[in-house]
Amino acid sequence: MKFLKIVLLVCFFIAAVVLFLPKKNLYYFAEEELAKFKTVIAHEQVNEGLFSLNLKHADVYVEGIRVAKVMEASLAVYIVHNALEAHRIRLSGMAKNFLPTRIETLKVSYDLWDPFEIRLMAKGEFGEAEGNYLLKTRKLTVVLHPSKMMRNSYKNLLRQMKKKKNGEYAYEQRF
Repeated sequence: MKFLKIVLLVCFFIAAVVLFLPKKNLYYFAEEELAKFKTVIAHEQVNEGLFSLNLKHADVYVEGIRVAKVMEASLAVYIVHNALEAHRIRLSGMAKNFLPTRIETLKVSYDLWDPFEIRLMAKGEFGEAEGNYLLKTRKLTVVLHPSKMMRNSYKNLLRQMKKKKNGEYAYEQRF
């Protein structure tokens, strides 16, 4: 019984910390840190929830060039599990010649029990992709399940990836 009380108190403490965390201030701090990499998020509407932070209509600029428009994004912070989920991302028209410009869903998650890995999943007109970024080795790995449109219109991009026997494409990069 004593153990149960301790577990409940710890859970209550974690929930209270997350609940009263100044999420907007942390978001603006993250924006300042992104600015060091010449990346700016502008024109967004920021709404703070109990355990989340929601963005709408965010424009993403890299070195002064608009590269994407994110219609909706939600950041859920639970300390042990954090997730960013973005919907209806539209890449700049300049990218149309190189890759598909519509991303319907992008999910990025980080778990405290696996502190050196960031997982990602995406769906869009390119098909479906899943991957991870290993913080220790700074290695990004993505597996793409290409759509028919991707196979027909973006053959040059697929040639730069490794084709697997099951029709998937793999991409690895260190940075």
